[in-house]
Amino acid sequence: MRPAIGLKLYRVSGAENTFFILNGFDSTQLEKFEGLSSAEKLKLIRWACSEVPGFKTDGFLVLKKSPPADFKWDFWNSDGSAAEMCGNAARCATLFFQREIDPKKEVRFETGAGQVAGQVLSPDLVQVEMTQIQDIQSQFRMSDGTQVFFANTGVPHVVLEKDVDLNQARRIRRDPNLGAGGANVTFVSDVQKSSAKAVTFERGVEDLTKACGTGAVAAALYVQEKYKLKTNVKIQMPGGQLEVDRADLGQRPLLKGPAQIEFILMV
Repeated sequence: MRPAIGLKLYRVSGAENTFFILNGFDSTQLEKFEGLSSAEKLKLIRWACSEVPGFKTDGFLVLKKSPPADFKWDFWNSDGSAAEMCGNAARCATLFFQREIDPKKEVRFETGAGQVAGQVLSPDLVQVEMTQIQDIQSQFRMSDGTQVFFANTGVPHVVLEKDVDLNQARRIRRDPNLGAGGANVTFVSDVQKSSAKAVTFERGVEDLTKACGTGAVAAALYVQEKYKLKTNVKIQMPGGQLEVDRADLGQRPLLKGPAQIEFILMV
């Protein structure tokens, strides 16, 4: 059932990884949203992401003032669970801020995983400096004893070089050895020295997505580990190509790719 709240939601796409953004710099909009109960917010998020006819959307963001940063976000996955970080959401938020709030080309903002820097390179090309890569394990042991590539790129990822297997993704996503939060699962193929194809099964969405920024970084780390090379890596995801630079433990990698504002939804 469509809610009637008086909110203006912008649907934004980063390589077809899609999000609704609410402009919390508009005090009237923010007051209406914050006036909802937790249950009402959850209902709105799930409805917007799952039930808007003809569209399935991966997440929901509210941008708010947060000096001295340019802004901060509250970020939910499509199932209503909180999300720490998403590279494509960060690129979308950067573009939205530049288009709708302040025309500055470079921004810094707070996420659940730390501060992120974003830059609009051209009308439809956005780059973000991601959060620091926290962990890389080329032989992470799963609960069944198998070893996989693991990296925490702001969000934990298991990377598998094989064709997409949804059943396997669902099992791995909640493997006990990954902790209570589980992990995303990124499948890579056509792996070469500076490129690969990848698709990610995202926790909170509980499905494959058209693109995943933290997944692209994890895939790039896998490519670099396989070939023992530290170089820019181009990752082709179903929604478009993302380019990853400075991918290494303790580094803040750069993620570059397309982004656009698609439409406005009044609810």
